Amino acid sequence: MVIGIGRGETRLSTVRHEYGHYKQQRLMGLLLYTPIVAIPSLISATNNTGSVHSNKWYEKWATNWGDNGWIWW
Repeated sequence: MVIGIGRGETRLSTVRHEYGHYKQQRLMGLLLYTPIVAIPSLISATNNTGSVHSNKWYEKWATNWGDNGWIWW
């Protein structure tokens, strides 16, 4: 699992968000997560501003899961 945190990133909210992506991958498995979340997220992050990217359903889901606790089922 690759978590994309930029160089010098220190915000806990970013770490939590990326942890939410980790939870998504654990739930979906790599074969579903990669084409449904990972690739669209990478494309969105590359081509859009922060607010456009963060409003995608898979980004909101990651933020929600990351913000709602560090415990995995």
